Amino acid sequence: MDLNGTSAIVTGGASGLGAATSRLLAERGVRVVVADLQEDKGTALAKEIGGIFAPTDVTNAESVIAAVEAAIEMGPLKSLVNCAGTGWATRTIGKDGEYASAHDLDLYRRVIEINLIGTFNCIRLAATKMSLNEPDEDGARGAIVNTSSVAAEDGQIGQAGFPGPELGDYLGLPINNAARLKANSWEASTQTIPERQCIPHGADYLFSRAGFPMRIWTEEDPTTQKVIAVRIRSYAWSVERTIWMDGRPHPSKYARHTWQGFSTGQWNANVLTVTTTHLKWNYIRRNGVPRSDEATLTEHFARHGDYLTLLTYIDDPVYLTEPLLRTSGYVLDPQQQLEPFPCEPVEEVVRPEGAVPHHLPGTNTDIQEFPAKYGLPAATAMGGAETMYPGYAIPPGPKQIGSPPEATTGLEILPVQKNIYMLAGDGGNITPLATAYSEGGVPCRDFLASYAHGGSEDWLQGA
Repeated sequence: MDLNGTSAIVTGGASGLGAATSRLLAERGVRVVVADLQEDKGTALAKEIGGIFAPTDVTNAESVIAAVEAAIEMGPLKSLVNCAGTGWATRTIGKDGEYASAHDLDLYRRVIEINLIGTFNCIRLAATKMSLNEPDEDGARGAIVNTSSVAAEDGQIGQAGFPGPELGDYLGLPINNAARLKANSWEASTQTIPERQCIPHGADYLFSRAGFPMRIWTEEDPTTQKVIAVRIRSYAWSVERTIWMDGRPHPSKYARHTWQGFSTGQWNANVLTVTTTHLKWNYIRRNGVPRSDEATLTEHFARHGDYLTLLTYIDDPVYLTEPLLRTSGYVLDPQQQLEPFPCEPVEEVVRPEGAVPHHLPGTNTDIQEFPAKYGLPAATAMGGAETMYPGYAIPPGPKQIGSPPEATTGLEILPVQKNIYMLAGDGGNITPLATAYSEGGVPCRDFLASYAHGGSEDWLQGA
């Protein structure tokens, strides 16, 4: 779409991602309406980029309409970028067990009102005027981009200001039946177990979803001054990661696995390509969708001026049928400070000693809510590689609730993990194969179980 000479509205445009977006659009010949409540910053930015500042409350229809009209006066409105949002770092419950210390419900309502309802308010009003534009050669009359905080997928421990991904929502993930079974057995309250409260994300999830702010620097050989390693430190959990640049090989597959894995890097033109192995098990979506410890992570770091683009590529032979690609962006902030990230495990939920929250296969009714809420067949909500692509069409027929039906004929043996298989057949339940054989030929009995990692790992070590 040719944006030169058109107008755009950027909500939350006075600071952060919104300000960066406003500047980028202006550089490409777009007249920008900086829609925000921060008058000082908004006015200064609008003057800098040759746009207009419009004091805008995204939850107020009249306020948004005024911003839309201001944009139309400058040129045809072809773009809306929703960056306005808010949140409060407040724990769901207090530490004293008193009702008065629980999360303020009015604050939570305000988050939903701005981040959800406000976003839709801007979409409906801006799209109304975009519909009057003449379509371009591709048939497009405009474009709307919605952004969100990574906290939508990963709030801090004990906090609820942003909702996480909905249970049973595996859309756009190329997962197999083994991943679905494990995700459907996941219970969100697992995160409240003291042993799990301070466990960090793996490198694949942390830096593509929750790694900000972060600092990157190099380590040089004191004699040759050649770069030995690139180091990255993230605010979240004070994780520090090492990317070796001296050509050393990856260790044996039996070597220790860590949360950040073992990473090596090399330069391809101006792109740093990083390969990471030896990752501990973790999730790829914060509703229980797993990533195994056999996965290989490939990352491409590309810097364009003050902007850093990160492309992650996860290849998991255990849980993914195709590689999973994600992109994320960072903006340089020379003034940023990485504060300490203290994490103190506390007893958030009183439960019997040794109890681990979980769902046995087939008993989790919570996953039925997502397809019912959005009118989707259960099979569609269960994801799969086909749901990643624009050409995917929701299958016709009645809306279904529960586990997706599998099209099988007779009895099938489906691989799950290594020497674990699953028996499946028409008219019956899917059952884990009880008896398997280890590589040494010794019979062993495998059962599905939920368990908690202990807290003894040195998770502060980056590699």
